[in-house]
Amino acid sequence: VPTQSVVLGVEISGSSESPRGARVGDVTAGSPASETGLLPGDVITNLNGTPIRSAADFSTAIGQIELGDWIALSFSGATGAFRAAVLPLEEHLDRRS
Repeated sequence: VPTQSVVLGVEISGSSESPRGARVGDVTAGSPASETGLLPGDVITNLNGTPIRSAADFSTAIGQIELGDWIALSFSGATGAFRAAVLPLEEHLDRRS
């Protein structure tokens, strides 16, 4: 039986070298994250008004988002410049049983 989950299209790095926030390790091409300009190395600092201080904070916050919701992200890039984006989450069907 397929299960549904939401997909932002980022893999969060578990690096302890991250500044306060969740460091993006990889971005899936064509995903909502890639369309907003998120890049590997960016650091997500806020999701829907919730401060993100670690990969665990990000996992908790993204786990509360439902299919079809829009999210607001704040993140900083390699230059340290802060950016913000509002994007929808995609549906992902997991066909594994």
